[in-house]
Amino acid sequence: MKKNLLVSFLFFLFVTGTYAQHFESLSECKSIEDTLRYLQHTFLEPKDKFVGKPAKEVIEAFRKVLPIKSAVLHRSSPWIDKEGLSYIDGLDLFYVEVSGIPTRGKQIYFDIYFEDTHAEVDSFKKKIAEEDWDNYDRYVNYFQDFIVKEIDIHLWDWGTRKKIE
Repeated sequence: MKKNLLVSFLFFLFVTGTYAQHFESLSECKSIEDTLRYLQHTFLEPKDKFVGKPAKEVIEAFRKVLPIKSAVLHRSSPWIDKEGLSYIDGLDLFYVEVSGIPTRGKQIYFDIYFEDTHAEVDSFKKKIAEEDWDNYDRYVNYFQDFIVKEIDIHLWDWGTRKKIE
Protein backbone atom coordinates (compact mmCIF):
# COMPACT_ATOMS: atom_id res chain seq x y z
CA MET A 1 0.00 0.00 0.00
CA LYS A 2 2.79 2.42 0.93
CA LYS A 3 4.57 1.51 -2.28
CA ASN A 4 1.47 2.30 -4.38
CA LEU A 5 1.03 5.59 -2.55
CA LEU A 6 4.69 6.50 -3.15
CA VAL A 7 4.45 5.62 -6.85
CA SER A 8 1.24 7.66 -7.19
CA PHE A 9 2.86 10.63 -5.44
CA LEU A 10 5.97 10.47 -7.65
CA PHE A 11 3.79 10.22 -10.76
CA PHE A 12 1.82 13.27 -9.60
CA LEU A 13 5.06 15.23 -9.11
CA PHE A 14 6.27 14.20 -12.57
CA VAL A 15 3.02 15.25 -14.25
CA THR A 16 2.91 18.53 -12.31
CA GLY A 17 6.54 19.29 -13.20
CA THR A 18 5.97 18.51 -16.86
CA TYR A 19 2.85 20.65 -17.01
CA ALA A 20 4.60 23.52 -15.24
CA GLN A 21 7.09 23.72 -18.12
CA HIS A 22 4.36 24.66 -20.58
CA PHE A 23 3.42 28.30 -20.77
CA GLU A 24 0.17 29.63 -22.14
CA SER A 25 1.63 32.97 -23.23
CA LEU A 26 4.97 34.70 -23.58
CA SER A 27 4.07 37.04 -20.73
CA GLU A 28 4.52 34.09 -18.36
CA CYS A 29 8.10 33.51 -19.55
CA LYS A 30 10.71 34.91 -17.17
CA SER A 31 13.90 33.69 -18.88
CA ILE A 32 15.27 32.74 -22.28
CA GLU A 33 14.86 29.08 -21.26
CA ASP A 34 11.16 29.70 -20.55
CA THR A 35 10.79 31.36 -23.96
CA LEU A 36 12.51 28.37 -25.57
CA ARG A 37 10.09 25.94 -23.89
CA TYR A 38 7.14 28.09 -24.92
CA LEU A 39 8.26 28.16 -28.57
CA GLN A 40 8.97 24.42 -28.57
CA HIS A 41 5.54 23.72 -27.10
CA THR A 42 3.83 26.07 -29.55
CA PHE A 43 5.64 24.99 -32.73
CA LEU A 44 7.23 21.56 -32.24
CA GLU A 45 4.44 19.67 -30.49
CA PRO A 46 1.95 20.49 -33.28
CA LYS A 47 4.73 20.28 -35.92
CA ASP A 48 2.47 18.32 -38.30
CA LYS A 49 0.46 21.52 -38.65
CA PHE A 50 3.43 23.10 -40.48
CA VAL A 51 5.51 20.31 -42.06
CA GLY A 52 4.61 19.66 -45.70
CA LYS A 53 2.93 23.04 -46.02
CA PRO A 54 4.15 26.40 -47.38
CA ALA A 55 6.54 28.27 -45.08
CA LYS A 56 4.04 31.13 -45.03
CA GLU A 57 2.04 29.26 -42.38
CA VAL A 58 4.88 28.90 -39.90
CA ILE A 59 6.14 32.44 -40.61
CA GLU A 60 2.67 33.88 -39.93
CA ALA A 61 2.33 31.80 -36.75
CA PHE A 62 5.75 33.07 -35.57
CA ARG A 63 4.69 36.67 -36.30
CA LYS A 64 1.61 36.24 -34.09
CA VAL A 65 3.86 35.31 -31.17
CA LEU A 66 7.02 37.37 -31.72
CA PRO A 67 8.27 40.10 -34.05
CA ILE A 68 10.79 39.09 -36.72
CA LYS A 69 13.84 41.22 -35.92
CA SER A 70 16.32 39.24 -38.01
CA ALA A 71 16.33 36.40 -40.54
CA VAL A 72 19.15 34.45 -42.17
CA LEU A 73 18.85 32.04 -45.08
CA HIS A 74 20.37 28.55 -44.97
CA ARG A 75 22.23 27.30 -48.01
CA SER A 76 23.47 23.93 -49.14
CA SER A 77 27.19 23.39 -49.54
CA PRO A 78 28.60 24.13 -52.99
CA TRP A 79 30.88 21.10 -52.50
CA ILE A 80 28.00 18.68 -53.01
CA ASP A 81 26.86 20.23 -56.31
CA LYS A 82 28.58 19.26 -59.58
CA GLU A 83 28.57 22.90 -60.70
CA GLY A 84 29.58 24.26 -57.30
CA LEU A 85 26.27 26.02 -56.68
CA SER A 86 24.49 26.56 -53.36
CA TYR A 87 20.74 26.19 -52.99
CA ILE A 88 18.38 27.58 -50.37
CA ASP A 89 17.49 24.90 -47.86
CA GLY A 90 16.19 26.84 -44.88
CA LEU A 91 15.65 30.04 -42.95
CA ASP A 92 16.50 31.13 -39.38
CA LEU A 93 14.09 33.51 -37.64
CA PHE A 94 15.13 35.64 -34.67
CA TYR A 95 13.01 37.83 -32.40
CA VAL A 96 16.05 39.89 -31.40
CA GLU A 97 18.35 41.81 -33.71
CA VAL A 98 21.38 39.80 -34.75
CA SER A 99 24.39 41.64 -36.07
CA GLY A 100 27.71 39.92 -36.50
CA ILE A 101 28.60 36.81 -34.56
CA PRO A 102 27.93 37.03 -30.82
CA THR A 103 30.79 36.01 -28.54
CA ARG A 104 28.83 35.21 -25.38
CA GLY A 105 25.35 34.77 -24.04
CA LYS A 106 22.52 32.55 -25.22
CA GLN A 107 20.39 32.87 -28.31
CA ILE A 108 17.27 31.04 -29.50
CA TYR A 109 17.46 29.66 -33.02
CA PHE A 110 14.15 29.09 -34.82
CA ASP A 111 15.20 27.07 -37.88
CA ILE A 112 12.83 26.26 -40.73
CA TYR A 113 14.19 23.70 -43.20
CA PHE A 114 12.70 23.41 -46.68
CA GLU A 115 12.05 20.56 -49.09
CA ASP A 116 14.33 20.71 -52.13
CA THR A 117 13.76 24.26 -53.37
CA HIS A 118 15.85 24.20 -56.57
CA ALA A 119 16.40 27.88 -55.77
CA GLU A 120 20.03 28.75 -56.44
CA VAL A 121 21.18 31.26 -53.83
CA ASP A 122 22.73 33.93 -56.07
CA SER A 123 19.77 33.94 -58.48
CA PHE A 124 17.31 34.02 -55.59
CA LYS A 125 19.07 36.95 -53.92
CA LYS A 126 18.66 39.01 -57.11
CA LYS A 127 14.87 38.73 -56.73
CA ILE A 128 14.94 40.42 -53.33
CA ALA A 129 14.33 44.16 -53.52
CA GLU A 130 17.16 46.22 -52.08
CA GLU A 131 14.89 47.89 -49.52
CA ASP A 132 13.76 44.47 -48.23
CA TRP A 133 17.23 43.25 -47.27
CA ASP A 134 17.12 45.12 -43.96
CA ASN A 135 13.36 44.91 -43.47
CA TYR A 136 13.20 41.35 -42.18
CA ASP A 137 9.44 41.38 -41.85
CA ARG A 138 9.26 41.79 -45.65
CA TYR A 139 12.43 39.78 -46.38
CA VAL A 140 10.91 36.54 -45.03
CA ASN A 141 7.98 36.87 -47.47
CA TYR A 142 10.33 35.83 -50.29
CA PHE A 143 10.55 32.39 -48.66
CA GLN A 144 6.84 31.86 -48.01
CA ASP A 145 6.17 29.48 -50.91
CA PHE A 146 8.89 26.97 -50.02
CA ILE A 147 7.58 23.75 -48.46
CA VAL A 148 8.56 23.12 -44.82
CA LYS A 149 10.51 19.90 -44.30
CA GLU A 150 11.49 20.34 -40.64
CA ILE A 151 11.43 22.84 -37.79
CA ASP A 152 14.13 22.98 -35.14
CA ILE A 153 14.04 25.32 -32.16
CA HIS A 154 17.01 25.31 -29.82
CA LEU A 155 19.16 27.44 -27.61
CA TRP A 156 22.77 28.14 -28.54
CA ASP A 157 25.24 29.07 -25.82
CA TRP A 158 27.90 31.28 -27.37
CA GLY A 159 30.09 30.99 -24.27
CA THR A 160 30.43 27.22 -24.54
CA ARG A 161 29.64 27.10 -28.28
CA LYS A 162 27.14 24.31 -27.69
CA LYS A 163 23.57 23.65 -28.68
CA ILE A 164 21.19 23.33 -25.73
CA GLU A 165 17.93 21.50 -26.37
